[in-house]
Amino acid sequence: MSEKDVDLQLADLIGKVVEGVRLTTTESEAAFDRFMDGSASEIEMAGLLAALRTRGAKHTEIAGVYARSVKPCCLYFHRNLKD
Repeated sequence: MSEKDVDLQLADLIGKVVEGVRLTTTESEAAFDRFMDGSASEIEMAGLLAALRTRGAKHTEIAGVYARSVKPCCLYFHRNLKD
């Protein structure tokens, strides 16, 4: 997937949220995977987070974020943490 495709997809998701459409768990997972892997710009992250905050995030959006994007990253860092 090219950087342009990623930008268009995140822009589409931001547009959906601004229009009041709820993201599916899969959509929120895809967006936050890009946050975690560094392929989303700071502006894209801010745009999506601000739109979710303004509209109000729902459980499917939060579940996609935590269970599939954030938790695996946390577990990876925990397992690889050196004393």
